[in-house]
Amino acid sequence: VLMQSGLDEETFEEQLRLSLLQKKAATEDIEVSDEEIQTRYDRLQYTINARHILVGDEETANEVIEKLDNGEDFAALAEEYSIDPGSAANGGSLQSFTAGEMVPEFEDAVYTMEVDAISEPVQSQHGFHIIQLLEKNDAEDVGEFDDIKDQLKMDIAATKVDDATFQGKIDKLFEDANIKVKIDEYKDLFKKEEAPETGDNEE
Repeated sequence: VLMQSGLDEETFEEQLRLSLLQKKAATEDIEVSDEEIQTRYDRLQYTINARHILVGDEETANEVIEKLDNGEDFAALAEEYSIDPGSAANGGSLQSFTAGEMVPEFEDAVYTMEVDAISEPVQSQHGFHIIQLLEKNDAEDVGEFDDIKDQLKMDIAATKVDDATFQGKIDKLFEDANIKVKIDEYKDLFKKEEAPETGDNEE
């Protein structure tokens, strides 16, 4: 795999080290409760098969729900209404997944559902989901809680990172480091751009 990517072990290890350092810097101030870690671990015991219909607004979601209540076919409605290009043509069917692989709102809903049940509209950053849980199966090789709890904590924290806050932190680290660039062509590499004037003070 390394050869196909044009990398040697030393380069890969350095890229991995930098990635882990960045992840640690991004998450070190984020609080993750013991309850959140336990919930993630409990959910990892199962893999989920589900399908959904994703629409852009609540009114359309309620329209779809009404049609489902009247006995219309879920897959046909997914093909007609869903704006998820990855699943609409497949009747809304999603690939099997487990905890941490879906947006939190979707995950919270599907892990509390009974098999064959259809959810009320679930809002996420993508729109409104109508979810049907098809199967909930036991997962394999999850690992012992004590062995993976630190990784679970880091994974959960990563989902809470605010990009703007993290960029501000990185900018502050560069500023405090007082970096000296000795190569002329890169002398302005770490200088922050001045904010453009708004002209509010012009007469």
